[in-house]
Formats: sequence, C-alpha cells, structure tokens
Amino acid sequence: MGISQSLDMLVTALVVLGSALGLLYLYLKKKNEYWKSRGLITPKPLPLLGNYGDFILLKKNLPDTVNEICKQFPKEPIVGAYYGTEPVIIVKDPELLKLVITKDFYYFSSRDLSAHTGRELMTKNVFQEHGDTWRVIRQNLTPIFTSAKMKKMFYLIQERTQDFEKFLAREITAKQTHEVRSFMGKYTMDCIGSCIFGLETKVMQEKSDNPFVVISEKIFDFRTHKVFKNIMRTIWPNIFYGLGMSAFNQDIGGFFNKLIGGVFSDRNYTPSSRHDFIDFILGFKKNKYITGDDIKSLKNGSDARDKVKLEVDDELLVAQTMIFFAAGFETSAATMSFALFEMSKNPGVLKRVLDEVDEYLVKTEGKVTYECVSDLPYLEACLDEALRIYPVLGVLTREVVEDYHMPSGLLLEKATR
Repeated sequence: MGISQSLDMLVTALVVLGSALGLLYLYLKKKNEYWKSRGLITPKPLPLLGNYGDFILLKKNLPDTVNEICKQFPKEPIVGAYYGTEPVIIVKDPELLKLVITKDFYYFSSRDLSAHTGRELMTKNVFQEHGDTWRVIRQNLTPIFTSAKMKKMFYLIQERTQDFEKFLAREITAKQTHEVRSFMGKYTMDCIGSCIFGLETKVMQEKSDNPFVVISEKIFDFRTHKVFKNIMRTIWPNIFYGLGMSAFNQDIGGFFNKLIGGVFSDRNYTPSSRHDFIDFILGFKKNKYITGDDIKSLKNGSDARDKVKLEVDDELLVAQTMIFFAAGFETSAATMSFALFEMSKNPGVLKRVLDEVDEYLVKTEGKVTYECVSDLPYLEACLDEALRIYPVLGVLTREVVEDYHMPSGLLLEKATR
C-alpha cells in the first residue's frame, strides 16, 4: 500500500469521525434544548451526563442528586432536567403532586420504561408493570392486604418473633458489638418467608450459604458494575437490551420458580389453612385467569368500565413472588434499623418507647395482639419519623402515558418521565 493511499484512508477516517462527532454534538445540543424550547426553567446540563452527573458517576445517590437540582430553584413548582440525555421533569409543588398521584393519575399510571417491562421475567411484577396488566394484577393482589387478611397472618409473625427473641438471647453479649441492620434483615426475611411461602427460612440458625440470604444478595447487588448497568438501562434501554443485557441475575427467576413450584406441590395445588400469600395465588393458578378493570376507567370523565382478562402463567406468579419478597424484606428491615439508630441517639425517646411497650404488656398480661399497632401511638410515631427522615423511596418516578397539559399549559409528551 502506497503512502498516498494510506493518507487517503486516514483522511477518510478523519472525515467520517469528524462527521460522526458533529452529528453527535448536534443531537445532544437539540436534546439539551428540549425544556428551553418549551419555556421551562432548567439547570445547565453537561454533555451525556445531563444534570445527574453525580449520580451517574456514583458520587451521590439519586435523592441527593435530585435535591441539589431542586435547591437551585427554590421557588419553582416544577423544574426541567436531563437524566443523561433524556429530558425529565421534577415536580415539587404539593398541589401539582396531587394531580400526578390522585386526580389525574391515569396520565401518570406507568413507572419508567413501561415499554420494556416485558423484556425480563423479573420486571413483570406489580411494581414495574403498566397499563391494563398493572391494574388487573394490582386489583387482584390488593385483597391480601385487608385488615382481615393481615389479622389471619399475624400468628405467623408471632411465631417468627419468638424465634427472633431466642436468636437475640443467644447472639447478644455485653462484650460484643453487633450490626443491627443484619439482625433486622434476618427477622424480616424470616417473617416474609413464613407469610409468603409458608416456609422456615432458617436464616437465624444458618450462619452462611442460606439460600434466602444468597438470593437476597443477588437481588440487592450494589456493586459498581451492577449499578452502572442499571443506570444504563434507565437512560438508554434500547442499547441496554440490544446488547443482550439484563437488569436481574437469571438465577433469581430460577430460584423463585423452583421455590413456589415446590410449595405448590407440597400443598397438592390446594390452598391450606395458613392464609399466607401462597394460598392466595394458588387461587389464581387454579382459575387460570384473573380479571379487572380497564386502565382507562381511571381517566377523569371516562365512562369506560371494560373488563380485562389476564392469563395466569408461572412467569406472572414468579415475578409477583419475587417483588413481594424483595420489597417486604428490605424496606421493613431498613426502616426498623433506622428507627433503632435514631432512638439510640435520643435516650429520652428510647425510654419513652420502652415505657409505652412495658405499659402495654402489663395491660395485656404479656400478650402481643394484632391491635397493638393502634395501642402504641408513640412507637408508631417514631416509625413514621424514621420513614420521613429515611424514606424507602427518595424519588418516585412516573411516566406519562398520554400527552398531558399541566395547569400552566406546559405539554408533557407521552413517555416523559
């Protein structure tokens, strides 16, 4: 190959590269002018990172990142921002929030990435699904959380609490320091295992390699590369799935599929007298279908009351089981840990809680009943305060399902987050 030909190839490569960079610049410039062209105030975004650079680069968590954006515009009810290259809107005003989560909820009834929930088994759960599928699943799962259902399952929590008391008596000594979060995790995991699967997880007996502990570590895997993967999925889902990537470890689906299959078999596919979650969804499997209202019936002024039928397959049951396990275990353990942490810093508060509990136990002759929740108002207030300071979800993301006009006249296009 001659020098002249080599130079021609180099020039061609540079022209192609320059053209690609130029097109990328124009694309990003147009993206970053999305809110400006609509008259919405927004902080200046960085190329590719937008206004979420600290979160994307793992310097700050998502709630703190969003809070920093909001602090720049303290008097603005809504703020435009860019999550990577994607325009998002941050709603701050309480009255506008009421529109989003109540009055005009239909328009915001999806969470983010609704177009991609069907790509993975584990994302087909009630927390991440959308549209008719979400509403039918939600309507059919809601009855398990009635007071009557909770009261019937309370004895299962009592049994696990007795095991937890024995565990604490065995583990805690005056000469050792213990990680409270680990203890709370074992307790809530044992409760969830009993209330959902009707199983003894044995997490308080087995020191390591407990299958429930192993699978929870896979669900809540926050290693750097895993976090980057999830961020990539939320910003560029088409590229993420186009590269054959997945948000959840494939072992998770297999674990829960095998688990509920075994429990179904042990119960001969017939509801037992435990009144747990497995009994509840066995009814779904037996009927093969669940029905509910069309999502459009939520729309203001809509007279639609069409019924939607959803086939119950193993994937649907596995996805719901996983999210109930993950959400119930992690959120409860974290909240109790934070509450205990704050009480330890405030001895006066801790003493008042202990006095209230002691008084209750004297009144009930040492018995804890389902009604204790309403009989311990100060303890409940402490848990509420822990949730205020350390919210389970620091940022709640919704996705617009149809073009929507804010009271100011601002148009939110479909799929805007």
